[in-house]
Amino acid sequence: MVCELTSEVNLRTKHSGVNMQTPQEIEVKYVLPVLRRELAKQMIKLGLSQKDAAKKLGISGAAVSQYLKKKRGTEGMKMPMAEITKSAKAIMKGEKTEAIEEINRLCRVIRKTRVLCCVHKKYGKPLKGCAICLK
Repeated sequence: MVCELTSEVNLRTKHSGVNMQTPQEIEVKYVLPVLRRELAKQMIKLGLSQKDAAKKLGISGAAVSQYLKKKRGTEGMKMPMAEITKSAKAIMKGEKTEAIEEINRLCRVIRKTRVLCCVHKKYGKPLKGCAICLK
């Protein structure tokens, strides 16, 4: 997996004098916004309105608008687009909990394909030889 990141943002949490962020913090700050952006884009591409995509994803219409205008979720990272399309279709057909289940599934895919490792290296300070997310 080649790390393909383009954003220059570099935020870190101070803890005991060491710059440190857990993988979960990295997911919340960087990965989830990009996932939501890509899911919203796919759902709209597949025929949903912005309002309906927002409702299905459990986010505001304003958030979807900001994703589409690239004001949110702009960290550049290579996302598993085939998996995102699969999830977008499932969310469109599913119940309210479907978005939660699919976003959770996508986070597992992102960990397994080491996209999260690339993001963590860019924005955090992972441990040397870290493979915590892969366990």
